[in-house]
Amino acid sequence: MPLSGSIRRPLAIAAAMIATGASVQGQTVLTVSSWLPPAHILPETQKAWCTEFEQKAAGKVRCDFSPRR
Repeated sequence: MPLSGSIRRPLAIAAAMIATGASVQGQTVLTVSSWLPPAHILPETQKAWCTEFEQKAAGKVRCDFSPRR
């Protein structure tokens, strides 16, 4: 599923922030969650965003995706 422009911009900003802080050691873990059921479009989009973000961050960031319990 291609990401919309409203998701690409925050992704680009976050990637730029990580690139400028490349001297920091270790891996950053983002905890992502939603109040909506897992089958809703928002959690599905968040999961796709996390996957793409992890790839672009080249191992410096990992998403811990926690759907609603």
